[in-house]
Amino acid sequence: MSEDPIQDNNDLVPTEPFEDTDAVEQMAYEAAYRLGRTMWKNEELQHKATHDALTQLLNVEGLEQHLQRETVDNKVVLFADGTNIKAINDTLGHKRGDEAIVELANVLRSSLRKEDIIARIGGDEFVAIIDPTTREGEVNVAQTEKITRERIRQQTDLLLEKNPDLVAQGMDFAVGTTLGTKDMSLEEILNHAEESMMAEKNGQHEEKGKYR
Repeated sequence: MSEDPIQDNNDLVPTEPFEDTDAVEQMAYEAAYRLGRTMWKNEELQHKATHDALTQLLNVEGLEQHLQRETVDNKVVLFADGTNIKAINDTLGHKRGDEAIVELANVLRSSLRKEDIIARIGGDEFVAIIDPTTREGEVNVAQTEKITRERIRQQTDLLLEKNPDLVAQGMDFAVGTTLGTKDMSLEEILNHAEESMMAEKNGQHEEKGKYR
């Protein structure tokens, strides 16, 4: 009887099982690598779609997606706006103006907690959503607004102290806050916060000049 390992005269049948461990491991590695690259690419695209390229804060799309998951009811909503950024752009150039906007974003980062939501909604305008619940579980809106404003003021003063060229253009940071309630639309809440901010900004313009 022949021991020729030919079956059906077509397919070669090995006399021993085929085991190429290195090839199998390589295939598994390549498959895992492709999957990881795809997941990373998707995450990168999602990040770009929901984050501001200049400051890496949430953008409008990112903020809207967050608000679809969580309500602003009983949250402190903050509206912040850079003062006299136009003067910086006109006098020192748009690159310096962009740097000033990044500095303002960093003021908010250093003033708020990691769990607070911060977004750049356009130009030199920012929105933050702050939970007034303390670590002890108590809700104190007035204290949260007071502490937040104080921290932002302190960080803004430090920023201006280090950048006399921005001070010379009258730069500042105006902040307004309001309490979100389920009885108001998001647009109404933001309007209230912006009105509060404008009251502070008008005072800064009176002191520092407007767009000089």
